[in-house]
Amino acid sequence: MWTFNVTRALIREAGLAPVPKRVPKTDEEGLEIVASYLRSAAADSRCVVKLHSLLHVSPDLIVIRNKRDIRDRLFSYFQFLKVSIDEQSIEAAVSKSLAKEAHYDRWPADRILNIPFESIENQSDEVIRKIATFIGLSALNEKIIRSVDFRFSKQQVRKKIADLEHHVLDGEGNLKQGVNPDAVVEALGQVRAFDVDSGFQSGHVTDYCPGDWRHLWTERQKQMVDAAIRAASHRFAQKS
Repeated sequence: MWTFNVTRALIREAGLAPVPKRVPKTDEEGLEIVASYLRSAAADSRCVVKLHSLLHVSPDLIVIRNKRDIRDRLFSYFQFLKVSIDEQSIEAAVSKSLAKEAHYDRWPADRILNIPFESIENQSDEVIRKIATFIGLSALNEKIIRSVDFRFSKQQVRKKIADLEHHVLDGEGNLKQGVNPDAVVEALGQVRAFDVDSGFQSGHVTDYCPGDWRHLWTERQKQMVDAAIRAASHRFAQKS
């Protein structure tokens, strides 16, 4: 979500209108927005959506991809969704993750910007400059870069999410009465506060550091993940 919001903020700082105004909650909504935008795009606007779905190469599309170690990705996925970690769920998640990586590895180099996940925390200002250049906004000054960097720092985002949760959830994490449905998202029996302007929601900011899976997973879970990665990598190698 950091990359998505930074990109939208840069577009807005350049005097353009980011599309959509409100962040869609599903990939289906996002893809519809993209299709509609491509049919009738306003010259003073830019469309930015965050998707898990695979996009096909097109002269009308560019991709910004956060690259992250697969085990860190898997831990974040299971932690965020709070789903059970078993062989079947791990195999499905690994296969999907590696397929997505392989898909975007084949994109033309000039149509995709790859951002190492660790650089967002360690070199966020430099990443913002790279995004601005990639989307054609390299003329933005350093004051804007610093402002965007501050607004989407982990501390500021954590505060935004806490404010959201205070307004829509009670002390036990249940939905308060009379809350606008747009302000929440429900999945797998969970209710999360959701910000329609940024897409940030409960659970988006944690203290997890790269490699923490080593001491947060059990030995059995590590073994299942290793086995799933080996099997999926073998399948992809056979297909290539």
